[in-house]
Amino acid sequence: MSENPIEKYIKEYAAGTIIFEEGAEGSEMYVIKEGVVRIELLIKNPLDPENFERKSLGELQEGEFFGEMTLIDKSPRSARAIAATDCKLIALNKNGFFRLIEHSAEFAIKIVKKLSDRLKESNSRMKKLAQIGKHNKVLQLLKDFLKDEDQVITIEEIKKILQEDHFEEEELWSIIKKLESLSLVSIQKNNTILIQNKDIFNQILTFLNTFNDSFEG
Repeated sequence: MSENPIEKYIKEYAAGTIIFEEGAEGSEMYVIKEGVVRIELLIKNPLDPENFERKSLGELQEGEFFGEMTLIDKSPRSARAIAATDCKLIALNKNGFFRLIEHSAEFAIKIVKKLSDRLKESNSRMKKLAQIGKHNKVLQLLKDFLKDEDQVITIEEIKKILQEDHFEEEELWSIIKKLESLSLVSIQKNNTILIQNKDIFNQILTFLNTFNDSFEG
């Protein structure tokens, strides 16, 4: 009987064990073989901005995967992953990743679909951004990225997406800080961005897209 090539990549985590921390460097992605993994983000307490609290972004079940972006673009972890129950995870480095794709058509299709969805979303965002001014581009980008509760974005990711617009880092920080001073966004640890009040944020973005230059200067 031939050995399952994936078995050597399996790691076990007891309930409550942190799999990786937000902001950490990584070299592996994970596929859930058994158990439930919770994704958490450290956010500012709106009533006490000097303190932070954990927010759950959702739970992942058997067959789902996470942490894949560290293999694709070497980006740091955007959130914490913690074992919500006892878990068996397939921890894949780049070699293991390609080996699993080779041996599992189902996994390969899931990966391709997820990356394809990311590319489509990115292309759609870029088309929108091409129509509006610099400050508005940052707002539109935040709105598109953070439309769902379980989505986050970092300053580094914003810089990558807007690199063709020649944003200086100081300029980007100035815009984000201005949004924070208006209580539209909050800057979390590891420079993760959250929208504070989505209704007000969307109203302002609609106004700015109508009067394109009103936020400049």
